[in-house]
Formats: sequence, C-alpha cells, structure tokens
Amino acid sequence: TKAEILRLPLTALVMHCAGFGLKVHDLTFKYPLDADKVNDAEVRLQRLGLINTDCQLTDAGKWVYNLPVSPETGALLWHARQTNCLNYAMALAAIIEVDGIRKDFRQPHLMDRTSDWLDAFKAFKAAYMAPNKAEFQSLLNMHNISFKRYQAAREMFHDLRTRVGSYTQNGQDPTDDQLRQCIVAGFISNLCIGDFSLRPAFKAGYTSYNMGNGSAVRLRGGYAIGHLRTIQPRNGKPSFTVVEKITDVSLEDLKAVAKIHPEMLESHSERRPLYGNRYELRTTHKLFGRVQLDVETQECQLTETEQAERDAQVTECERLQTRLKSLNHVRAELGLNLIRCHDTCWSIGVYGDGLAYSEGMVSEVEARMKTIVLTCRAKITALSEARAKAGADKIRYTEDGFTFGTNGKLYAYTAEGLAKAERDSATQLAAMPASPKVEEPQEHKVVTKATLSALADHFGGGHRGRK
Repeated sequence: TKAEILRLPLTALVMHCAGFGLKVHDLTFKYPLDADKVNDAEVRLQRLGLINTDCQLTDAGKWVYNLPVSPETGALLWHARQTNCLNYAMALAAIIEVDGIRKDFRQPHLMDRTSDWLDAFKAFKAAYMAPNKAEFQSLLNMHNISFKRYQAAREMFHDLRTRVGSYTQNGQDPTDDQLRQCIVAGFISNLCIGDFSLRPAFKAGYTSYNMGNGSAVRLRGGYAIGHLRTIQPRNGKPSFTVVEKITDVSLEDLKAVAKIHPEMLESHSERRPLYGNRYELRTTHKLFGRVQLDVETQECQLTETEQAERDAQVTECERLQTRLKSLNHVRAELGLNLIRCHDTCWSIGVYGDGLAYSEGMVSEVEARMKTIVLTCRAKITALSEARAKAGADKIRYTEDGFTFGTNGKLYAYTAEGLAKAERDSATQLAAMPASPKVEEPQEHKVVTKATLSALADHFGGGHRGRK
C-alpha cells in the first residue's frame, strides 16, 4: 500500500506546515512529494481563504487551525461564523467529518433533494431531538442511520461546541440556503459545471465525471459541489472518477458566498462608447477568474480631457477613411475586393476581418497598391493581352499577387515574380494547340426595295400579289 502522503490530498499537510511558518516545498520527506499535488493543495487553501500567497495563515486560517477538522470543513465553519449560523453548521461539519451517518450510502434518506449532506443533517437532527429512546430507535431504523456513525458525529458535534466556545446566534434556525452556502464556502474547489455529466469548474480541460450511486439529489442544472473519488475496477479496466455526496448549487448561492468572501472574485472592467459624450462601463465578476457570476453596467459621461481625445480620434479615423476610400476606384478596375470603412474599424471585402485605423496599416495598403499600379500593372496588362489572344486563362489580381485563372499559381508583385510569370506563361502558350483558321465572311451587297420590285416585274409576269 502506498504511503498516505502519496495517495491522499495534501491540504492538511500544507495547513499544518503553515501553522509553523513553513512551506512544504522547503521540507524534505522520506517519500518525495509530487510538486503538482503540493501546488494544488496550496491553491485550494488560498481559495478557501485560509492561507495567503506566501503560505502564511490568514485570520480565518488561525481560527480553523486549532479545530479537529479538515481545512475544507474548517472553512465551512468559518463561513457559518460569518453568517451567524455556527451552531447548526457544527452538527453539519461533524457529519461531514465522520463521512456520513447512513448504514448504506446507496439508500438515501430522501429528506432533502438538493444536498446529500443536508439530507444527512436533517436525519441527524431528527434523531438528536428525539424525546425518548423508543422514538430515537424508530428514527434510526426509518432513516437507515448507523448507530456507531451517529454516535461518532454526536461526539464530534459536542467536541466542536466545547472548542469553539462562545459564538453569536440570532436565536433563529438557519435556512437551507444558508447551510447550503456554508457547504459551498468549504468545498468551493470541488465546484462542477453541468447537469448529469459533471465537469470540474477549476480544472483545465473538459474531463467530465458522473454522479455516484445512491445520491438523493436532483440536479437542476448549472452547478454542483461534491467529493471526487477515483475508482479502479478489479477487472483491469481503466480507472474513472465519480462525484459523490453532491450538493446542488445555484448561481445565487455562489453570489451569496462571494459577497461574504470578496477575495474569491476577480473583476474586469471595459468601456464601450455610446452616443454623444457618454460611454458604458461594463464590469464582469468571475469566481476565481473562471466562473462568471455577474455583469454590472453603468452609463457614464466623458470628462473634458476624454472628450477631447475622442474628438481627435474621430478626426484621425475620418482622415484615414478618406485615404482608404480613394483606393477603391483603382481596386475596382483591377477586380480586387473593395475596402469597407466602418466607424471604428475597416475591412477588405464583405467578410474581411475588422482592422483598426492606424497610420501604419493604411500606409502599408497604399504602398502595396502603388507597387501594383505603377510598377507591375503595365507588364501584367501586356501579359494578359497576349494570353487573351491565345485563348488562355486571363490574369486575376489578388491582395498578395496575381494568378493565371481562378486557381492558378500565385506570383508576387516583384520583378522576380513578373519574370517567372512571363516564363511560365510563354511555356504554357507554346504547349497549347494552334487555333484553327477562321474564314472571313464574304461581303454582302445591300439590295434595295426598288431592285426587288424590278425583279418581281421581270419574273412574276404581273402577279405582284405573290410573295
């Protein structure tokens, strides 16, 4: 069997070392660690807000460090402390730490269809609040609860209450949404996107996982949080990963968690011009830069300096548009795609790419057209006329060169390209069969109406009515 340090997540190890002000990368172990697994553990703890980028404990990390729970469950409790529902969250954390209280994972309690953990929590709460032993035993049987697991969760719950000590509580029971958001805050790194086939949200690639057997959850689509478990079949087939103990998550749950933990959000703003001297400020908020949560738009007015810069930019664009449009007359004669000028960009042809107005790009197009018209057009025209007399394909102009016909070889607008085109054209014309000689039509004389009348009198014998 592999050592635990090689096969289990390293979040607890990184957290433990951070408590001493150490980094795992700086330590030497009997079994060399995978650097990628260490980095992954550090990223997960940073997402939970327990350590900073220097692997030092934050305020949340110092509070969680002394609790006998995993870092993920500790982050759950920290969020519950921030949202004033710590008492019930400690029972939920105890259930998670003992890995559930059911006898058989494939038989859910069906008390909550949005989360397997909330389903177990409600069953635990019902048994914990039983008025007598008979009712307690009946609830254990009804909800398929293992007595040993229940006892372990109960002892963990009491231990946490002793360790946490005083805490604030508003005297009201938390809602299911509050407890679900605590689960999200603790296991945010296990966020998956999708419906029945789940794809990890913070993992590169498009690897999809399936739901494990026995889940009571009905996914509404969108997001879910669960525990990833890799299964190695005994029949030698490739291993696969399933998502177990699932919690269905909505976009509103993610927004609520991000509101309490703003360090999870990454915001990006961009400005879009509007009518007159106004613009729209569009701000996109993403969860750790990957999952888009919200988009805020705000209409603002340009300052005097910004308005002056915008007017100068418009004037410059109009000047460059005039230069570009002046090239279209020559381009039309050559059969090239026309330049289309828009307000903020320009393109060549109907489906061309949008190009920004800049002095360099416009000068480049002008220089290319100057080369075609002044240097190459006369020689290309002569070559084209020679080919037309021989019945060969005509020359077609393109942006990068000219060709013989539609699918012919491309020749550059250079002296070397022209010379090669003349040689290839001469070889092609020499190989073509001679055109048959066409006899010139005989000259026809014009016959007038008077001549036809005289002929009719001569041959018709007075029968002028006949044709």
